[in-house]
Parts: sequence; C-alpha cells; structure tokens
Amino acid sequence: MAKQVVIRELAEAHTLAQPLIGKQHQHLVRARILYLISNQPMKRGDRVICGKTHKLAPLTRYLSSHKDTEVASVMGGFDFIILFQETEWGRMDTAGKVALVDHELSHCGEKVNFSKRTGRETRSWCLYSHDVEEFYGVIERHGLNWRSDVQHLGAVVAQQLQLTEAAEPDPVAWKAFVAENNL
Repeated sequence: MAKQVVIRELAEAHTLAQPLIGKQHQHLVRARILYLISNQPMKRGDRVICGKTHKLAPLTRYLSSHKDTEVASVMGGFDFIILFQETEWGRMDTAGKVALVDHELSHCGEKVNFSKRTGRETRSWCLYSHDVEEFYGVIERHGLNWRSDVQHLGAVVAQQLQLTEAAEPDPVAWKAFVAENNL
C-alpha cells in the first residue's frame, strides 16, 4: 500500500521568513505566503529537492481564500505557496532552514507594469528563476569567464571564501541574528 501523503502548515518557516522579508525581501511585505511541509519525496531527476515555490493561479487563490476570509474571492487567498520536504527540513539546523527559506523567498517576485495608454502602474506577482544555471563539468572544462552570470557567481564564491574559512555563519553574528529576531 502506498504511503499516505501528508501536507500541513509549517509555522516555523513562517517565523523564519518574517525577518528575511523585512530585510532582504521587502517587496514581499504585502504578499500572502502559505508555508507548507509534506512527507512526499520531492525530486528533479536524481536530485533531492528541499523546497519548491508556487505562484498561485486565480482558481487556486479562490480555493485558498477561505483560510482568511468568510467569503471566497479571487482577490483573497494566498499569492504564493512554499512547500518544504519533511525529511530534508528535519535534517537541517536552524541556519540551514533560514538559508532554505531565504532561497525559496528569492523565487517570489513582483513585476511592475506601466501602461502607456492609461499612465498607470500595476503590480503583479511572479516567480524568479535562479540567477545561475550551469553544470560543474562545463565550468571545469571552460572556466568562469565565458558567461557573465557564471563569472559573477565565481566572484561571489571567491568573496565568501575570503570572508570565512568555513561555510557556516559567524557564530557571534548568528547568535545576534537569532536573538534579534526571536528565533
């Protein structure tokens, strides 16, 4: 018999997201985001996926609007759903969870459209793709300088390697961040 899929709200992710939205993702202050966790494995090819962000279509917004209003409406409901994989979430320490939530929030975007006809600005939610998509082998064979986005990634990695000897946050700064944000 197949394992029953369980999906539930993840308050911990919501709590971790609030200071990130306030500091790094201020465009999401008005966004309604539902944080969920599922026991269902998430994979793309042979890679494990720790989280996935979805922008809700009008029908899904309508169906999710019952959560915060008495009357269902396309204008109600959630703008985004961020779904985390339970096993992967459980393996992470708080710093890893903050990084994962930050990663998923980075997919949530706001597009500004300007109408030449009306002179009005309108905003709509969108999903951002990753800044860089590349294969390790291509970088090994051709280096970083053949594409500007890969070159920029190399510069960011070099800067991080100069700033710290380990891939973990500074313990003093991390404790201050945790205390400041009541995590």
